[in-house]
Amino acid sequence: MAIYNLIFGFIFLISFVSVFVKINKYYSLCIFFILLIFGVLRYKIGMDYESYEEIFDTIFNRPMSISEVADVYIEPGYGIAMSCLKYIGLDKIGLFAVHMIISLYFTNKAILKYSYNPFISWLIFYGVYYANLFFNGIRQGLFIAIIMYLLPLLLQKEKITLTFFKVLVLSFFLGFFVHKTALVLPFLYLLGLFDFSLQNKFILLGASMIWAFAGIGNVLIQLGGLAFVKDAGYLGVVDFYTQNETFGAEIKLLSVSVLHRLLILILALYFSKFQSSNIIFKKMVNIYFWGIVIYFLLTPLGYMLATRVSMNLKVFDVLLIPYFLIFLKEYPFKILGLILVSAWSFAVMLTNFYMPGNYPYYIPYRTIFSK
Repeated sequence: MAIYNLIFGFIFLISFVSVFVKINKYYSLCIFFILLIFGVLRYKIGMDYESYEEIFDTIFNRPMSISEVADVYIEPGYGIAMSCLKYIGLDKIGLFAVHMIISLYFTNKAILKYSYNPFISWLIFYGVYYANLFFNGIRQGLFIAIIMYLLPLLLQKEKITLTFFKVLVLSFFLGFFVHKTALVLPFLYLLGLFDFSLQNKFILLGASMIWAFAGIGNVLIQLGGLAFVKDAGYLGVVDFYTQNETFGAEIKLLSVSVLHRLLILILALYFSKFQSSNIIFKKMVNIYFWGIVIYFLLTPLGYMLATRVSMNLKVFDVLLIPYFLIFLKEYPFKILGLILVSAWSFAVMLTNFYMPGNYPYYIPYRTIFSK
């Protein structure tokens, strides 16, 4: 556990200094390389590590066809790409290394391009998302890292029709080669184009919460909504996520997962009305807003489905929260804000590690040299 705390402490110290002194953004490459080495050298760390080893063992040691990959429960393009990499000599450790390199590459590009303070963004990302996305949900983590960089860029394009066509092509490409969740990208792009007034956003947020927690969503789903969703899609995942005892767990209004989302959103909506808020910040607020609405709309279907889908947009709090420092004029408030953000990030990291059954997947940290 010490190595996790040491890295967190290092990022916190840089973040603390960055509140007082302007640090060149490209010094964040230091953090990038630390997390890259930490992830590449890991061995048997993460809840999905062994399942990916099994997938790798199942893949042929030659380029496979789509029909051959169909017997493996992964995206066809991913299986084909994996078989080609295996054919040229890549082993299991190399597979995890490739994932980590590409995922962190796009994460770093997003943080450098969009974050007001990249060091605070890394602090949030490391505590809240790093292990969850890159040690566990490996393929979806890669997709999220990609759209974290690309989605704000696409939303800034003026030629909407042409951009939407590009989004469609990108969606099918990523859905074929990376993760099925990429098929929701056109929907997320279209939602991101709608930026309502503050009043209408609160009305929509309230309506989605009523749907989620007043029982209306459950009633409509029992009357046929769930059956339609299962038949229509999420590519067979809905059945697993809603019928599994843990994944289908109910989301409570006063749970931490709900309250912290609402707190971040309310602060973001409040700050977005300040004259000093720039266009990038407002784009991030709108993306995060739609992520929470999606989360509430999917809440009646269970914890895991709502979390997995909304995670594609929730991760933008990594880029959103550092902007809050702009609106905290006095240094004591900036320090207090950083301490609160750090405590939240650290608590999430510890919770992830110490949840029942999770501990052996992360602790002790093991490297490829000790296997």
